[in-house]
Amino acid sequence: MRFNHFTVTFSLLIVSTTIFADPIAYSKEDQENKDNEKITVVGKRNYNPFVETNSDVATKTNSPLRKVPQSITVITRKQMDDQNARTVSDALAYSAGISAGSRPGGRFDSIYLRGFGGFGGNANYVQFLDGLRLLRGMSYAVPSFDEYLMQSVEVLRGPASVLYGQASPGGFVNMTMKQARPVDSYEMRASGASFNYGDIMGDAGGSLNKDKTLSYRVTAVGRYGDTQVDFAKERHIAIMPQISWQATDDTSVSMRFLYQYDPNSLYGIALPASGTVLPNRHGKISTHLNTSEPGFDQYHRSQYMFEYNLTHDFTDFIQFNQKFRYLHLDSDFRSISIKGLASDQATVSRMATISNEHLNSYNIDSNLQFHVDTGNVKHILITGIDYLLADSKRALGNTAISSLDLFNPVYGARFTPLITSYGTQSQNQLGVYIQDQANYKNWSFIMGGRYDWVGTSTNFKYGGKSASNFDRAVTYRGGIVYNFQNGISPYFSYSTSFMPTPGTTFAGKAFKPTKGDQYEVGIKYQPNNNIMVTGSAYTISQENVTTTDPEHTTYNIQTGRTRSRGFELEARAILLPGLNLIASYAYNDIQIRADTNKNNIGNRPLGAPANLVSGWITYDLQQGMFKGVGIGGGIRYNGYTFGDNANSFKVPSFVIGDMQVHYDLKNSFPTINSTLLQLNITNIADKKYVVACASKVNCFYGTRRVIMGQVRAQW
Repeated sequence: MRFNHFTVTFSLLIVSTTIFADPIAYSKEDQENKDNEKITVVGKRNYNPFVETNSDVATKTNSPLRKVPQSITVITRKQMDDQNARTVSDALAYSAGISAGSRPGGRFDSIYLRGFGGFGGNANYVQFLDGLRLLRGMSYAVPSFDEYLMQSVEVLRGPASVLYGQASPGGFVNMTMKQARPVDSYEMRASGASFNYGDIMGDAGGSLNKDKTLSYRVTAVGRYGDTQVDFAKERHIAIMPQISWQATDDTSVSMRFLYQYDPNSLYGIALPASGTVLPNRHGKISTHLNTSEPGFDQYHRSQYMFEYNLTHDFTDFIQFNQKFRYLHLDSDFRSISIKGLASDQATVSRMATISNEHLNSYNIDSNLQFHVDTGNVKHILITGIDYLLADSKRALGNTAISSLDLFNPVYGARFTPLITSYGTQSQNQLGVYIQDQANYKNWSFIMGGRYDWVGTSTNFKYGGKSASNFDRAVTYRGGIVYNFQNGISPYFSYSTSFMPTPGTTFAGKAFKPTKGDQYEVGIKYQPNNNIMVTGSAYTISQENVTTTDPEHTTYNIQTGRTRSRGFELEARAILLPGLNLIASYAYNDIQIRADTNKNNIGNRPLGAPANLVSGWITYDLQQGMFKGVGIGGGIRYNGYTFGDNANSFKVPSFVIGDMQVHYDLKNSFPTINSTLLQLNITNIADKKYVVACASKVNCFYGTRRVIMGQVRAQW
């Protein structure tokens, strides 16, 4: 079944406009009649540049984190600035339970979260932007956005399908973009770093009228540089203008347009395990080696995006919210990959791949929030409907080319890749949801449910098998928190998830959605707005996982099952004025519980570490002649992983150290605007390590030492 996206989108718009129009006069009268009956909103946002205590990612309402029975991390703009993150994956590096950057570079932001992730079709990309799912194409048309455009990055652990539909059972990452504000502010940044890297960024905004009801903001960034891999370069530009209008006391609307162009984006070069994580009689393979051909590898991506966000208060107790996004993405991917290693342990066979894709996607989410009391119980009831559509088309080709010597590479292979497959795909989902947040004395409860209709249609003109899937799914959640006066909040929750699985078996039977459920218990500690500590333990089950069909090895069947369990501890705190701390530890035991290959049962899925440890601390001197000087540093430990589901070889654990130092010139020259000089070093020891392997011929070196200097002016 396919929903006509124009019909559904405009139907939702018409319904919302109808709701929006009639009650305005009523709401004014109703508000006057009920002035004495106003209730207190769940939580007031107390801005803290380092420790965020509120978020709407888990509930779609601005809720105190300690009252939500789920593990949540909010990475603030200050943390990203202190660490000088260049990608969203960089920003996630010090978060509990996340292994970010399974391959280096800025092409995609790919993660492991509570053990769920991988490569190719199993990859767990950063999937949400401003609370709306980012849809992808058939292969390499995957949206990714510059870190400088973000105000914060949120991590929601565990299933979240009730409010968001299809999502990984391990959780997801939501990026929140900068917003226009009626406060004049301006910023310029310029950086230089290792590998001939440079960037320039700007952010300007403020009010457009005297009433300060109309605000604007323009954010832009350009990046340029080489990389640690020979012949691989990085080019990137983005600009995001936006406007916000407070139309009335009850109505506001914001709109933004984004253009991002990535003419070059580093592709993490895959190398054999032999010579990287396993012995090779010729020694170690160079971290600079490019196994492609000079001038061939590329990933060109252009993205155009329009969003709007509409909010209207009918009364003090009823609020309407609507978000809409249109995204267009073009990608041109060319790469040469290794298909095998010869017995001489030096010569590799290679395959050239080309893929040209175009993606158009639409999202709309409309909901009503009701603030009501039933006796002594205060409720925030939210009910809504969302719809998404992605139409994509892809031309794909693979061509075998000449081999390459890893230790004495001679380039110059002649080949002409041919298009061998052309197809289109349409994905659409319609969901309705309801959720109740209830607060009674020190107790907080949450309950919710959702029903989804999901359709996927894949059609090939040649070089593929056409298939259509239509699925329905019911998901639900429940949780409870008790909030002690001393800031301790123990909680328990249960939640479910689903994820559509495109494709069919050899017999042509459509795949069912993968389904997951989670039990989670935890304790949160927030004695004040400067400290947030979360400890959690969980167990997750996922079924209907696709595995290789033993009788038809180019096809899959759905007999797989995975179980993940573990615990996490994360602390974010301002210990003293100027002294900030982040610390985390995560243990994850994920196992393959069912598979067509019986030898894999009981094994860990490839790439998923059992142990993750990290800590980051910064201190800004508060007085004296060195006031304005700040220093910080961190350490990250990534436990060993396996390079395949057979667990036939290990990828060793690694420890990475980072540091930064900065000085604000305003402390020496009071008459100038705030001008910050900052130096960051990542991978201080210049450690050569492999971050992950996807097979015995697909291992990825991590990023070596990068020294970056930045000048940042604000006024």
